[in-house]
Amino acid sequence: AFAWIALGSEGRREQTTSTDQDNGLVFENIPGDRLAEVQSWFLEFAEKVVSGLVKCGLPRCKGNIMANNPELCLSLDGWHQHFARIVTDPDHEALLKASICFDFRALYGKASLVDDLWAKLLRRIEHNKNFLRFLTANMLLVGRPPIPSWASKVRSLLGLSLPWVDIKRNALAPLVSSIRVLTLACGSSATHSLDRLAVIEEKGEISPELADAIKQAYDFFMLLRIRHDFAREGNEPNDRIRFKDMNRLQRRFLNGALQTVFELQDFVNNKFSGDLF
Repeated sequence: AFAWIALGSEGRREQTTSTDQDNGLVFENIPGDRLAEVQSWFLEFAEKVVSGLVKCGLPRCKGNIMANNPELCLSLDGWHQHFARIVTDPDHEALLKASICFDFRALYGKASLVDDLWAKLLRRIEHNKNFLRFLTANMLLVGRPPIPSWASKVRSLLGLSLPWVDIKRNALAPLVSSIRVLTLACGSSATHSLDRLAVIEEKGEISPELADAIKQAYDFFMLLRIRHDFAREGNEPNDRIRFKDMNRLQRRFLNGALQTVFELQDFVNNKFSGDLF
């Protein structure tokens, strides 16, 4: 028995037309003397699926986050050990893996294998609170909205806007990462950002007012990115949106949404580490 796993934006059900593949595979535990043989079979199977997805228009992940990678095609115990290393020894590379792997959900096969993964992962995080602190610090290093930078403030005083914003790196990624940290702290296996937000609000971690501001920011960013995907030229993904291509109301809303993300990051940072960047 096995389960095909979606990771990253696919795991969150938040792909856009410029998405690539992020997937993995978990198979049931078997005797050790058969492990290499069974993993080899599933790796060959995974390559056929990955190649088929390429033909359907979904390119391979440049970071090799795919089920045909031996590190992401593991037995149930193999995945437990993989997650244990990430949580108990969270170096920079492990934290980057967490930002992709910890959005997983079952797409096909025996879903109970994935349920087992989530249950033990959340228990492990509950007993390793320092992991959330390291994950928060990494969240801030990976990306911050450009709103409070000195360049932004000088431009604002001069009545000028930023030339462009990377809607993925400067907006969606930090928003999604902040929500992920809070959701893992709540012990929830929800993956879609809005489902996670509902859990966080229900647990009383944030106010209804902040939750509503985050939802509006998320919806606005996703709409901008989808429109940009359809309007961009060429095949290479490019998430840079120029301010001059937006009307005054859109620019104002974008600035407000970016400010919401910045404030949410500070909230998460204060909660888990206490040191503002």
